[in-house]
Amino acid sequence: MSAHLRKFAWLAFAIAWVPPDIAAAAVPVDLSVRRAVEIALAANRSLVVSRLNYQSEESGLAAARSEFELKLVPTTTFGTISNSAFAPGATGSNNSIGVQVMKKFEPGTTISIGPSWNRSGDVTNQTLNIGVTQPLLKGFGSDVNLDGVRRAQFAVDSAGRSLEQARVNTALEVIGAYYEAIKQAQFADLNDALAERLRRHALIAQGKERVGLASPMDTYRAQIRLKDAEDAANQGRNAAVAAKNQVKLMLNLGLDSDIRLAPPEPPELGSPNMEEDALSRRAELVQLRAEIEEAKRAATVAANALLPDVSLRWLQGQAVTVQPVFAQVLPTTQRQSSIFLQVTSDLYRTTEKANYRRALLRVESLSVSLETKSAEIRRQVRQQLALIEEAKQRVVLRKEQIRQAEGKLALAEVKFAHDMADNFAVIEAEGELQRARSNLFATVADVAIGIYNLKAIAGRLLPSFSGNQSALSN
Repeated sequence: MSAHLRKFAWLAFAIAWVPPDIAAAAVPVDLSVRRAVEIALAANRSLVVSRLNYQSEESGLAAARSEFELKLVPTTTFGTISNSAFAPGATGSNNSIGVQVMKKFEPGTTISIGPSWNRSGDVTNQTLNIGVTQPLLKGFGSDVNLDGVRRAQFAVDSAGRSLEQARVNTALEVIGAYYEAIKQAQFADLNDALAERLRRHALIAQGKERVGLASPMDTYRAQIRLKDAEDAANQGRNAAVAAKNQVKLMLNLGLDSDIRLAPPEPPELGSPNMEEDALSRRAELVQLRAEIEEAKRAATVAANALLPDVSLRWLQGQAVTVQPVFAQVLPTTQRQSSIFLQVTSDLYRTTEKANYRRALLRVESLSVSLETKSAEIRRQVRQQLALIEEAKQRVVLRKEQIRQAEGKLALAEVKFAHDMADNFAVIEAEGELQRARSNLFATVADVAIGIYNLKAIAGRLLPSFSGNQSALSN
């Protein structure tokens, strides 16, 4: 390849190649409210901690379940023993190496089996032992023996509900930021349009002043109001940029990225039975009901702890012993079987009784909390419905204000054009129309956000944690 061709190739490559960050920033991202929530639920940084907590509790559940797995336990003992002259063979090293295979079952039964090699002084033997232990009162039954597993499962479920609530809160924050960005963009457009109209009014006032049809006061009034409008337009543009940047941060997008926010569709209330939905689906009530069931289960375990500790144990062993005196003879084999009942109990059981009483009191306390929270959620639903209805009525009033302000502005412009009035009435009408339109935008946003808040109160904003995480609930 000639030098000219190489230069041409490098030039074409330099023109065609765009750095990845610039290329990413050049491609606009089209967003809707639904899409923004989807991205936030997948990428928002505030959800990372909740997800990590959930994963940590899942690890705790796996650890609790491992208690009932098959275990392989090596055993090793190294030491020395010393005895009187009446038993000279029992002096010297005392070593043992073995392995035990153990399994615990839900009723509390524990089975172990395994061989070992033992040396005590000059005596060596190999043993094979089988042991079975069964609690009969305290410690009997799956309610007691699965206590750790069920506590870990409750922790996992609680972490899942916390994660779901964090997702709901994130969705509400994103929705609020999205509507705020839309609202600020609308305010900026209104301020720009108002500034342009006042600029024309200022030019008209200057022209009329030159021909003696307007006073200098008209010109000053128009110019002062124009500067106010230009300042408001600058502030509106900055506020719109800041609101957009807030949306980008919540969606974990780069601040240099270009996002385009689609006008949101008015949300629907959906279910007509919001109060009943809130009582059955609200995360706090679901959590309280789960805590009551967990407290009742804990009370059952605490009641079992009041019983005496009675265990039935059965041991079966076989030992093959070789002694130096009988080294030329076949080793002796001994079998041993034993079964016994072991009873241990504190007669007073003060701690156990106190724990049982505390467990019962917790059940009562949580029941009262559930009733209180249910009443509070009923109040929240009704209050939110009232706020939405009030905002809808304000939308109707704002539209009527806009209609009246437009009529007042038209009348003032006619009078000003025919020299029947100065420009004070025109500028005043422009300001009133601007405020009415701004108030309408804000009130429409209040209605939409109020509906989303009502869905969150009723537990219908997002699907359950185990379901699809990428859609708003209708």
